[in-house]
Amino acid sequence: SDIFSKLLSNYKPSLIITATPGFDSWEAEIILLSKRACIPTVAINFSWDNLTMNSKHIRKTDYLVAWNGIMKKEAEDIHKYIPEKIWVSGVPRFDPYFSNDFKSSREEFLKSKKLNPKYKTIFHTTVTKAYPFQKIYIRDLVTMRANGEIPYVNLFVRIHPLDIFENYGEFLGIPDLYIEKAGREIFVGGTKKIEMSHDDLLNLKSSIQYTDLNINYASTISIESCIFNKPIINIGYIDRFALAYEFNHYQPIYKSGAVRLAKNNDELAKFINMYLNDPAIDSENRKGIVEKFVSFTDGLSYQRSVDFLADILKN
Repeated sequence: SDIFSKLLSNYKPSLIITATPGFDSWEAEIILLSKRACIPTVAINFSWDNLTMNSKHIRKTDYLVAWNGIMKKEAEDIHKYIPEKIWVSGVPRFDPYFSNDFKSSREEFLKSKKLNPKYKTIFHTTVTKAYPFQKIYIRDLVTMRANGEIPYVNLFVRIHPLDIFENYGEFLGIPDLYIEKAGREIFVGGTKKIEMSHDDLLNLKSSIQYTDLNINYASTISIESCIFNKPIINIGYIDRFALAYEFNHYQPIYKSGAVRLAKNNDELAKFINMYLNDPAIDSENRKGIVEKFVSFTDGLSYQRSVDFLADILKN
């Protein structure tokens, strides 16, 4: 790679850092080229499913920063990382959840979303555009609310950064339903990208904190909802998509009892009513998820990651 050779010549790096251990093709290329140039590499592993569900993409780095002990063990057992070359930092992108940066009240926040603070609020979060069936569940929620199968609640829908906002146009204008796209679009070299800013993370923090329960499809949002001890309902109507709850990374969440898996509309309504009536149900199981998967709740995971990089450079 001529481009990589020029970068080496201009900057003479002592260490090369990637966001994942090769999940994106350009990261894989950088890792392989760095090895050829005898420059050590470290992955700040951004997502919890890379080492298992996405393991075929992995290009092993010299060092790895992991969220927790579970991911550290996966790196050792599956990818044969040397234990001494793995650091556990906590989850840097969760750090804003433990800060006091955003101090609006529940009432102020819900009003800013055009939602009525006198109602309880269901927070429904989508995943990527690969799963177009998601809007079916939003329709179901609107119908359940209208038919009295569940209480009259606010419906707050957050569209995943890699989902298509325009697919949900049918829900715009429905009373007490707010829909927003996560992140903001930017253009880098003529290519559209989605950037998740610090403000967007704070917005997500308030979205979880000031709503009453979360509905999602096998999403990282389940862990984030556990941080705020909010009830979680997972969706699993369609057989081939229900398999997601058997994936290595998500199975411990599902089997922990921290979430309830709704396999049809009747179960969805039942779990919504159950949690709205008593949000303490499954609370201890949710706390267990935080202990196992989040590890650190001091908001300093970013600092540990930086300190580990300093340790690597000393070596």
